[in-house]
Amino acid sequence: MILLRKAGAVFNRVLDLLAGVAGILVIGMMIVMSYEVILRYLMHRALAWPVEITEYMVYLAEFQPQKRGSSYHSHQNIMEVKL
Repeated sequence: MILLRKAGAVFNRVLDLLAGVAGILVIGMMIVMSYEVILRYLMHRALAWPVEITEYMVYLAEFQPQKRGSSYHSHQNIMEVKL
């Protein structure tokens, strides 16, 4: 039983780490796409790589922390609105 608790604690730490990585990827996507918009519309220079990079970032950010919501049932509290 103690082994299961330790394994659960390690699993939760891994999920927290992956959620942090996903957050960093989302911030990175924001920076890369802002850079692309500035270059394209203000300096009239388009780049090809930001689109590909953000596609990979979306993939990684989406599938890494997938189990986090189901393990803590946080997906149930997202839609609650308190007036």
